[in-house]
Amino acid sequence: MTTTGDCRQLAGQVIAGALSCALLGFLIEAFGFWNGPHPGPGIRLPWIGPAAGAAIGTLIGLTAGGVRLRGLAKHAIIGVLWGIVAGLFVGAWGFPLFMLDLDGPEQINPYSKELAGFQLIGIPWGICLGMAGGLLAGCVFHGCRKIAPRNVAEPH
Repeated sequence: MTTTGDCRQLAGQVIAGALSCALLGFLIEAFGFWNGPHPGPGIRLPWIGPAAGAAIGTLIGLTAGGVRLRGLAKHAIIGVLWGIVAGLFVGAWGFPLFMLDLDGPEQINPYSKELAGFQLIGIPWGICLGMAGGLLAGCVFHGCRKIAPRNVAEPH
């Protein structure tokens, strides 16, 4: 049974994790993926890094917080975290390089506008698909663990 103090502590951990990782995601996007000023009219705000950071921080706050998660919730959250990380890397590097390779391997330039454009498409899609795949993998893992017999030594 959780008390009001436990719920407040959990909410504080989730909010602190979300805000700190959103700030970290903003800094990573600003320093790691900034390709210069946006050429079009208006201002393009960096939203991918803070959104991904907030999602990761929230999930880390839930798993590493004071509340012990068990069973399906634990496996699902761990699967989503791994899916976010995998989707981020595939969306940032795998998808853009694959799309540039369609024009021919000699056309790949790591500092091109085309690579940056494919990264802007690949990162959000990679994160979303990675989250969904990680959630599915966590649920399947939980189901396999429930179905699989335990190795228990039988008394003779």
